[in-house]
Amino acid sequence: MIMKLVRQMEKHEKKHEPKKKIPVERWAKDFDAIIRIDKQDPDVISRLIDWVYQDTSDKPDWKGWSSVIGCPSKLRHHINNSKLIHKMNTASKRKQSTQIVVPDGKDWSNGIPGRN
Repeated sequence: MIMKLVRQMEKHEKKHEPKKKIPVERWAKDFDAIIRIDKQDPDVISRLIDWVYQDTSDKPDWKGWSSVIGCPSKLRHHINNSKLIHKMNTASKRKQSTQIVVPDGKDWSNGIPGRN
């Protein structure tokens, strides 16, 4: 599953930067940490990667999360700081609820606890 996530993010990155060199081993280690240490569900991470790289052509002032993320270590940082989780869950509320577990064990599926 880890290599599937690496290839998924690589595919998206290559669309934006075809000549970008992908550090496959480092990315694999980062995805392993996201899954094993941070206890994130690989399927949720896969959906999150697709969400990060969604088309933002209808928003000329915003290049999207792909300009902020770009690699698994930054994805991990934003997951653990809830910024990305909150944005995805806000956008996902219209479709379905997605629960993402963060290292502190709190349920962030409805945004930042105490700020709803």
